[in-house]
Amino acid sequence: MKKLAPYPFRPIFWGLILFTLVSCEKFDDLSNPVLNRYEVPAEVLEEIFTADIPQNMRDVDHFFDRIKEQGMVIHEGNEPPIIFDRTSQAGPKFTIENNCLYDSRNPDNEGYTYGKYQETIRIYPDRNESIFLADIAYFSVSDPDFPEFPRGLDSGSGTGYVSGNQGTNFTIFLKIRNGKYDIVNYSAIWIISGTYIGITGSQNELTNVTKCLVMLEKSEDPEDKVADRGTVRIFRDDAPQWMP
Repeated sequence: MKKLAPYPFRPIFWGLILFTLVSCEKFDDLSNPVLNRYEVPAEVLEEIFTADIPQNMRDVDHFFDRIKEQGMVIHEGNEPPIIFDRTSQAGPKFTIENNCLYDSRNPDNEGYTYGKYQETIRIYPDRNESIFLADIAYFSVSDPDFPEFPRGLDSGSGTGYVSGNQGTNFTIFLKIRNGKYDIVNYSAIWIISGTYIGITGSQNELTNVTKCLVMLEKSEDPEDKVADRGTVRIFRDDAPQWMP
């Protein structure tokens, strides 16, 4: 059973991590991806769901429909919460479990928890205040309940684009190019949704987090630890823990 890498996942999580980066295949045999029905930033199509995505995801509207049917949440609109400390300009940190709701390649992984991760989330408007950006960084943390996922086993970071509404609900779309699970490097798309409420003088509240991972490519993986290209996994944590 393959293990995964980005965001809290497990051995099967490996399986999620895409195709061999070494071979660097070209994916120019199909028309360009299309995204028309969802109210998300144009950059989601221009910079995230680009021509290197698997063939069955190039109708991005249909792909979003499919993952929503499996438990993923997508918050549309252009009113996400702003998430960062106005003094330090840093984003808050949370401990998030990757409880698997869906695995496109191996249903046996559904219900499995791929460990815990420390995740930093920062959402802010761009210079023109016309769109919202997000900086995300994550790494696995040690937990006695998940000994197979030691601290730093999996890590990655990137900047993406944000949709959302009511000033509390958000969905982040980003492409990770520097992911690393053990000795395996990987690239992937992450979609991360949740509800955030900043509480002055108290902890920040993050709830109803769902995350979708799309594996794009991986480096040489002789032990088959990381998921194959095109694997889709959906995770959920209803109540992540804020880290002061």
